[in-house]
Amino acid sequence: MARDQGTGADELLERLTESSLPLRAPHVSAMLNRLDARSANAPATGFRLAALMAEAVACLIETAEGAAWAARAEGTRTAAQLIHKAHAIMEQHLDAPLTLDSIARELCVSRTRLAAVYKEETGRGVAEDLRQLRMNRASDLLAGTDMPLAEIGRAVGYPRPSSFTTAFTREQGCSPAAWRKRFRC
Repeated sequence: MARDQGTGADELLERLTESSLPLRAPHVSAMLNRLDARSANAPATGFRLAALMAEAVACLIETAEGAAWAARAEGTRTAAQLIHKAHAIMEQHLDAPLTLDSIARELCVSRTRLAAVYKEETGRGVAEDLRQLRMNRASDLLAGTDMPLAEIGRAVGYPRPSSFTTAFTREQGCSPAAWRKRFRC
């Protein structure tokens, strides 16, 4: 009976060492070495061998869970990088007619992926953040410069003055001219 279990251990060990599983963890390698050494000794009882096999499997599971956690962390970092790059594109091109499609194209990702990752990470949509960036920049320009309203509108992506006035009023609760009067020194 012990011989049959020894053969099973040998087969398990052979399959593990030939597999593509990430066996980089030192404790897993040590466990496999112990299992190999014990299975080579014929006097090892079936119970001890089964215990060693169970310990080896537990180590492998722990390693696999660690690899899965690392993959999730990498995905989060990648998502954060994607959000950061999208935000940078929006800030650099506030005057351009940006869309979700154009930003996704520039980042070489699908619009669906960008929208989903952006919403999941920030809790907001791309268009919502773009509008907020535009309105913040417009507010700064209104309060800090003498630029004409139409020029400010174009500088933040609104080619028609009426579109800019409507968007700004909806976002800030007052017209661009009223904002300028209120926040001028």
